[in-house]
Amino acid sequence: FIVDMSGGYGGGSTQDAPLVSEMSPAQFAKYFNDQRLQVMGDLQRVNGDDVAAIHNQLDDLVNRCQQLDGDLNEIAATLNPYDVRHSQQAISACFGSIRAKREQLAPRP
Repeated sequence: FIVDMSGGYGGGSTQDAPLVSEMSPAQFAKYFNDQRLQVMGDLQRVNGDDVAAIHNQLDDLVNRCQQLDGDLNEIAATLNPYDVRHSQQAISACFGSIRAKREQLAPRP
């Protein structure tokens, strides 16, 4: 995964952008926390009456959490065990929050 360090992550310019595997632990911590907070903020904004649209939005958030989990796995060997475990717990909490929101707004039949 290539990260655009000019202010956003992914989808932007990849010129001079480090790979996740090339980030320092401090860079990855900032990236991880920024992405996690963005997912959780976007989750709070999911609402509406269109069940299909809600499922699409929640599926997108699940995909972003899965990408973040993959990024963590890619760099885990360079992080201390506490940070890895803490990050894994944060990802699990994200998935749990998405599941709860899905059950609240648009339970699958």
